[in-house]
Amino acid sequence: MLSIEESIVIDRPRKEVWDRSTDPASRTLWMTNMLEYEAERDGRPEPGDRARGVVKLAGRRIEGVDEVTEATPGEVYAYKGVDGPFDYAFAWRFEDTDDDGTRLTIHGESPGLGGVFGKLGDPLVVRMFSRDTRGNLENLKALIEAD
Repeated sequence: MLSIEESIVIDRPRKEVWDRSTDPASRTLWMTNMLEYEAERDGRPEPGDRARGVVKLAGRRIEGVDEVTEATPGEVYAYKGVDGPFDYAFAWRFEDTDDDGTRLTIHGESPGLGGVFGKLGDPLVVRMFSRDTRGNLENLKALIEAD
């Protein structure tokens, strides 16, 4: 099982961080590895909502469909891959900080490649995706704090 977890503190209230990060229109602005993103929904996310996305991972263009599994405004946004080349699940957790900011933590899991290729490739995939996730969180922080 591959697992990543990255976290950042954004100097804005939880509602603002939730609204901006879960807005489908902003996804390609702060996720540099997200080339395209089209959600079926208008407004706040609900379990069962789906979105089609195209990401760039290790120089490859990968298409897939996500399905929201949990959406508690200001607390947790979770989704899983339902149509794509590999399985994955992500949960974004939003917490208040002592200084009226928000800690956003992104946790992701995937079964990995498995076998001999997995033993060699899985650690590299984890490092690349952790780096991308960290960079995306820094982009989100800059975008929200600039407003």
